[in-house]
Amino acid sequence: MKKLTILLMLFCFLSFDQPLTAQSDKPVSRRPVPPDFFQMKTHWMRPWPVVPFGGLRLWDTGTTWAILNPSDGVYDWTNLDNWLAAAQDHGGNFSFLYTMAMTPQWASSDPGDPSCSYGPGQCAPPNDLNPDGTGTDQHWKDFVQAIATHAAGRIRYWEMWNEPVNSNSGQATSLQWPGWPKMRERLSSALTPTPNC
Repeated sequence: MKKLTILLMLFCFLSFDQPLTAQSDKPVSRRPVPPDFFQMKTHWMRPWPVVPFGGLRLWDTGTTWAILNPSDGVYDWTNLDNWLAAAQDHGGNFSFLYTMAMTPQWASSDPGDPSCSYGPGQCAPPNDLNPDGTGTDQHWKDFVQAIATHAAGRIRYWEMWNEPVNSNSGQATSLQWPGWPKMRERLSSALTPTPNC
């Protein structure tokens, strides 16, 4: 048995002592990977990344729901517009991913909750969405409609929350979360092009 093992090892060694080569005589074409294969998440616009990339995730960029919608019916698009303009200024035809998250304190079902790492009450679901998933959910609908209308096709992808199962960034019940992604269907007329969620 020992001789057979040694012969087998010798055969393997002699068979694979040469590097593997391509089966074709055609030269292999080496092209750089295009920038749209690379997505970026950054927290600041300056300095702008020097590595070419094709997409940008808008998270931890001062563009949360709580920041953009500081009170009922009031929207401040300054931070969002600054990010969209910075990409344009750098010649980017970027595929933006916007993360819809962090309930404004005025709309929170638990506005005084200090456990959220983003600010008081921001991890709680809206106060018009009941724990059993019923309710109007109008605060959320209004925000989704407003940002989709304002962005007017400049945002291509929509993420429905950041780490919803992490208690310091999301505290909705399992019955509340399923209703939120349905916003894509309900508001598809406002989202141009149709978002990829």
